[in-house]
Amino acid sequence: MICRRIEVGELEYMAREVVKEAHRALELLEDYHSKLTQPGDRPLRNAIERVIRIFKSRLFQALLGKNFVVSAVLAVAFIVPSLQSMFHIGAIQHA
Repeated sequence: MICRRIEVGELEYMAREVVKEAHRALELLEDYHSKLTQPGDRPLRNAIERVIRIFKSRLFQALLGKNFVVSAVLAVAFIVPSLQSMFHIGAIQHA
C-alpha cells in the first residue's frame, strides 16, 4: 500500500462536505415529517421526531465539529478506499 500525504485543505473540504450532507439530511427529514398528516402516520412521525432531536442535539452537533469529522474521514478512508474517489482525493493508492 502506497500512501500520499493528505493536505489540510483536502481534510477541511471533506469535513465541510460531511457537515453539509448532515444538514441536508436534517432538512429532508423535517420536510418529510411535515407531510405526514394522516392518523396512521403517527408512529412514523414519532420515530422521525426522535431522529430530528438527535440531529439537533448538542452532542451530534459537536460530533459534526471539524476536528472530529476530519479524524473520522481519515480513519474511514483507510478502511474504505472507495471513499477516496467520493471526495476526489487520492489519499491511498493500493499497489
